[in-house]
Formats: sequence, C-alpha cells, structure tokens
Amino acid sequence: MTVPHSGTDPLQRDLDQLRPFLAGELVLPDETRWADACHVWNTHVRIDPLAVAYPITVDDIQRLLRLATAQGVAVSVVANGHGTTPALDRTIVMRTEKMAGVTVDLAGRTVRVEAGARWHHVMDALRDTGLMALPGSTPDIAVIPYLLGGGLPWLARSYGFAADYVRRFEVVTCAGEHLDVSPDSSPELFWALRGGGGDMAIVTAAEIELIDEPPIYGGELMWPAEHTAEVLAAFADATRQAPPELTMWLWLTTFPPIEPIPAELQGQSFANLNVTYLGGRDEAESALQAMREVPGLTRDTLRELAAADLGTISGEPTEPMPAMDWSRTAEQLSGELRHRLLEVNWPGPHTPVVVCIRHLGGALRHPIDGAVPAIPDDYLLLGFGVPFTDDDADTIASHFRLLEDTLGEHISDRSTYTMLGQRSDISNLFDAATLTRLRETKATVDPEGTLRSNRPLGG
Repeated sequence: MTVPHSGTDPLQRDLDQLRPFLAGELVLPDETRWADACHVWNTHVRIDPLAVAYPITVDDIQRLLRLATAQGVAVSVVANGHGTTPALDRTIVMRTEKMAGVTVDLAGRTVRVEAGARWHHVMDALRDTGLMALPGSTPDIAVIPYLLGGGLPWLARSYGFAADYVRRFEVVTCAGEHLDVSPDSSPELFWALRGGGGDMAIVTAAEIELIDEPPIYGGELMWPAEHTAEVLAAFADATRQAPPELTMWLWLTTFPPIEPIPAELQGQSFANLNVTYLGGRDEAESALQAMREVPGLTRDTLRELAAADLGTISGEPTEPMPAMDWSRTAEQLSGELRHRLLEVNWPGPHTPVVVCIRHLGGALRHPIDGAVPAIPDDYLLLGFGVPFTDDDADTIASHFRLLEDTLGEHISDRSTYTMLGQRSDISNLFDAATLTRLRETKATVDPEGTLRSNRPLGG
C-alpha cells in the first residue's frame, strides 16, 4: 500500500490526489519503487525527476499534462531510455513502455504504432505479410522517438528517412488536447514532428506507410584485426562505387569476454562488416567483390534474410548497460582520414572505444517534407564506449576528444539526431532557418514550455 504524502509540497499533494484517477502507475521519490523507476536503458545516465508515471491510456497522459501545466513544471517522455539525457532532470517523467500496441492494416498498407512499442513489435507483426517498415539497426529501439528524430534505417540509402513514411501522428498537447496531426489538419506541427524531436507534443501513436518487402541478402563478414587497414581501404573503395541497394557498416571492435558473445569471439579484435543488399545473392556478391578480395576472412554469415530479421545482423545489445557515444559525419574516407583513424583507434584491447563507420548517401541526400535535414556527407563515424567505472568514463571521454583532434578537418561538426548519445545540444543538427521554425512551432503549441524532450529546442 502506498502511503500518501504529507501535502506540504503542492506538486506531491496534487499528484497524490490524481493517483486514484490514473489507470497506470505513479511513483514518487520516497516510495519503494523509486530507484527502479529512475533506471533507463543506458545505465550510465542517471536522471533526477520529480515523479515517474507509467501511463497506459491517453486519458492518463492528458490528466498528468494538465496537472503539470497548472503547477508550472515540465513533463518529459521515456520509451525505453536508449537516448535519455540529463535534460529530463526535475521533470515529471512519463514512461510509455506499457503503451506498446501495434495494429497492422494490410488493405491500407499502414501500421499504427503506440508510444512505447519497439521495432521488434512492429517487425514481428509484419512477418510473412509481404510488407515492411523501415527499422534501425536494433529491434530494441522504440519506434516513436526514432521517428521523431528522423529515423536512420538500415535501408536508408534506398528509401531515405523513416520519418518520411509517417502519415499521421496522434498527440496530446500541453493543454491536454488529443489531436490527429497530419499534413491536412496541422501541417506545421506535422512538419516539425518528422525529425524535429519530441519537444512539441506527446506522441501517443503514429501511422506509418508500409512498403513492399524486397528480397534482402545480408549478414556479416569478419577479418582478424591484423587485416584492418586492408579492410578499411577496400571498404572505402567499395562504398565509393556502391549502388543505393547496397548498405555497409564497418566496425573496428574488440568483443568483450562476456555472454552472449560466442566463446570463439570473446576477447578477440576484428574488422567486422555488416551488409544488406536489396536484391539477390549474385548481384550482391558482385557489388561486394572488393571486400571479398581482402585476405583472412574468418566469418561469413551472408544469406537471404527476411525484413523482420534485419536486427540480427549487427547483434547490438538489448539488455540495459552503460554506454557513451560520439558521432560525426565525413564527406569521404580519404587515405589520410583512414591513416589517422587507425593511428588512434586500431581495434585491440588497449583501445577503449569501438568505432563504426556507416555508409550514407543515396536517398539520404534528398530533403523530405519534415524538419530532419538531408545529409550531405557520405559517412557517419560513430564511437561507442562502455564505462563500468568513473575512470572508464573519463578515459572514453578523453578518447572521443582524441578522435576529434586527430581526424580534424577530415570530419564535419555535424551528426544526426538519433546518434547524439547523451548530448542534449542540437545546435549542429539544424540550419538557422529550420531551428527558428522549430522554435516558433514550439512557442505556438507549447507556449509555457511544459514539454521537455531529451534534446530541448531552447530559445
């Protein structure tokens, strides 16, 4: 049984009074479940909210928003916490993980996805239908935050940003109104939600247009670390000539000696290539010829894939863990950039950061009717570190600075919304005109600033 608060704090008093009217759970700081309620997927990030709610209905969200607006406190949303930042401190956090419904309309070629649904929910629902949506690299990512950040899918070189396939949002505004947002009903808000982040309204569901599931050939190729320079050179060559049907991500990594990593890989360092090709085996292998010519290949899992199995390629962790991220784009993988990168980030136990290079280009160069900006550069460099201790965190942060300093003019100061990690600053994501337009939209739909996303728009 929950013991009511003393009532000396007006917010806690009002939350206690609201609790009986909520279908979902409400957790306050002096209650037993508080520590668990504040845990997010990235255990390196610690949040300090005013309260944590687990809404399961739109009515729950409306009631909580009206209370927050009346009290003058901010509200934020967490789906599963991959992208959580300290911007959520001192807010009422709504954890939407219990709102995870997925409804497929095969005749209409759409899927309706609720606020807390993850990509594995969607892809499983679409398995064997002949239709697909555009997921990212891991099935554990929540769909709605991914779309609000533009959505950088596996097959982006052919299909572009996932946000371009959203046909309708269902939202609750700071005034507690439940609205349908489409190009016809609310064109400016619809534009802002397609890539401008979660600072405008609380999205309770989105309707996504589905596409025909193409034949997909994909998997991974791995070489021992001693072949890294050759693999990286071949990767640069292959990506320069790649058709949009071919997507490749190259990891410079050392696998930790823990489960579920296969025993034969634990503690070993590799250049690891993730591949998808929209088409058959023969066309794919022809496009991969430069990679096949690199000697020393030790692992080859390339095969025909169902779209629902895209998340198995990179094998990214799904269990909560500490993580630190870094990202920058690059126009090209010149010989000098490759040399500098391997100087400071050769894969091995001594290197505290795993680097992934994603090939972009293709349809990502084309703007959509949304806030997400087209990407002018052909490569995205990502750095990942696992800080089990404060000393680890300091070492990883120093290595990120070393990467920036060493790569220097060969990388841009740009990144993408969904790859910012724990950074809440969005100043290098949007041009000045887009940022101004987003802030004007925010001022219209949330004039009191009640909503606060992981990456606030600021003023």
